[in-house]
Order: sequence, then structure tokens, then C-alpha cells
Amino acid sequence: MNIFEFLEPNADDFIYEESSIGRGFVNFNPSEIQHGNIYILGVQNHFGTEYEFSKSILVEWWRSFKKLYPNNWKRPIWDLGVLIEGEDTSQFLYAFDEIVSSIQKNKGILILVGGTQALSFHIFKGLEKKFKSVCSVDKKLDLENPREEVNAKNWVSHMILKPEHRLLNYYNFGSQIPYNQIENHDILEQLNFQNIGLGKLIENLKKVEPYLRDSHLLSVDMGAMSSACFNSTQNTVNGLNAREICGMMRYAGLSMDLDALHLSLADDNIKPSNAELLAEMVWYFIDAKNNMKKDGEVHRYRVQWEDEELVFLKSNQSERWWMEVQVDGTTQRIPCEEQDYRDCLKGEIPEKWSYFFKRFF
Repeated sequence: MNIFEFLEPNADDFIYEESSIGRGFVNFNPSEIQHGNIYILGVQNHFGTEYEFSKSILVEWWRSFKKLYPNNWKRPIWDLGVLIEGEDTSQFLYAFDEIVSSIQKNKGILILVGGTQALSFHIFKGLEKKFKSVCSVDKKLDLENPREEVNAKNWVSHMILKPEHRLLNYYNFGSQIPYNQIENHDILEQLNFQNIGLGKLIENLKKVEPYLRDSHLLSVDMGAMSSACFNSTQNTVNGLNAREICGMMRYAGLSMDLDALHLSLADDNIKPSNAELLAEMVWYFIDAKNNMKKDGEVHRYRVQWEDEELVFLKSNQSERWWMEVQVDGTTQRIPCEEQDYRDCLKGEIPEKWSYFFKRFF
């Protein structure tokens, strides 16, 4: 089956300025998925939610994106068009799974705009990884009843409780206490998965970088944005602002392993300014993917802590940090921050080190 049969092109007769993304955009419908290319897909559906969703926001954000200018980008970008659910959800999901699988097998990078986080679960299933790590940005921890079919409120439960899909790490950023049952925080803690609440996140946005560096999928519920920055039925007065979410997109794009990004939209009650924010988020992700630095040689720093010697590594080229740990005779690296090293010098054991050993021992 030709997976492109299910896709509708983004019709656009707008005349873009010279040198803009819209002038140099690769055509719709590639003949085949190619290694390392970036593929942008819009989704019009209401799978996993009670809200309706129209194609208008997809048209608006695409136009906003193509008005921007590239920054010496070398990776080809393909417009896959829009996948519409129609009346047959099973056929829609089959086509979606086939598209994800084709991009993953050819080591392409998928950017999905639209649909709910129920589709993030389907991206997760299609990841071509032995063990999978997932990050999400969400004001709520989506841990509702896993006995129900996958939806926007229980997709994380399905990831956790289905061992055949091999979830190794899960991290959520930006949760808000008033919108979460305390039991859900306890569940994540018991499983040694991590949640960085909104307050801690905005104190130091750089905290997300090590987690994103070690992940394969980032799922962003746009309901995590403050209503002042993004207007839909899901947003609240608190939440992330535009600068913070664009900063997170840049950290995500710098990850060598993260090759799937989902910007989830629950409904179409959205202002034109929101289309501009979606465009900028995608721009920062793509720009970072085109400017990733290889880590190259590393310098070792050894810290004695009680009976343990902790080894920290710093890349001379990218300036990124890791902790080195020994597990069953093999050496593994845990992404971390310079601050973890500084804290260890003061006698404080790094939280990331503790979480790692709690999970395996």
C-alpha cells in the first residue's frame, strides 16, 4: 500500500518573500522516505478526545512557518501534507502507523502538528529502539484508567503498563499541582519516572536538556501553555510562556537521539497568534537539528563520595556533561548538568544518579 494515498496536500497560493522557507520548500509527497530528512505532517482528527478539530489551524500555522527564514539549514524538509481521520478511525490509525514506521525505519525525523496525545502513544509504539525514552510537556499527568482504549488522558498509562513496548525512561515537564491527583505523582515516583513541576521548570529551564538529550520522543500538549500565550479550551492562567517553550524546542532539537516531535492540539478554538507560536516552535527545533555539535573528546572529573568514586565527563566540543556508572561490568553514561558536578563536590549525591540505581537495584 502507498502510504501517501491517505495524505492531502497543503494547498497554498500565498506568494512568499525571496529567501523565505516558503520559497525554497521541498514539494509535497516524496517518492520515498530518505535517511535523515525532516518530515512535517499535519493531522486533522478528534481521535482520543471529545473535541472537534478543523483544518484551519493547520493552514494558518503552515503559512506562518513558511513566512520565516531558514538559518543555513542543510537537512531537506518535506511537507507530507495532512492526514484526515474521516469516518474510519481504524483506517486512519493504520495509515498513521505506516507513516511513522516508514520514517523511523529510514531514520528520518518526524514533526507532527495536530491531534491529541493519543497519537503520541502510536508514535511511541513505532520507535525503532531497543529501549525507549519519552519526554512530555503537560500540565496534567495522563495516567487515567489504562483499561480504556488509548486516549489523551491515559496514553502514559498505556506506555507504562505494556512491557512489550519497552519504555525505559519517562519524564514530564510543566505539571501543575491543582490539576493533578496526588496519587499520580506517587505512581511516577514509585516507578522511578520523573516529573519536573512548572515552578522548578521555570526557575531553570536548562534542567530539561539532559532528559531531552537521552530521549527519543517529545510530546507537547499545548494546554501546558499559559492562556496569555496560547488560547484554547485547555489552557489556564498559569503555564509556560512563548520564550520558555521555544527554548525547550531548541534543547530537543540538539538531541542526537530525539527524532520525533508531536505538538498536540485538542481543539481548533485558537487565535492567529497561536499559529505563529507553533511556527516558531518548529523553527527552533529544526534550526537546532541543523546545528547539532558532536561531543568529541571528553574530560574526566573524579569526585570521592563516601565509599564511591563518581566520575563526571564533560565534552570539550559541545560542553555537555555526563555521569559515568558501572552496571554488570559495563560502563554507561547518564546525561547531567554541570550543576550536578558542582553539587557533588559539596557532598550532595546527584538526583539523576539516585534515580538510575533505584530503577535497576
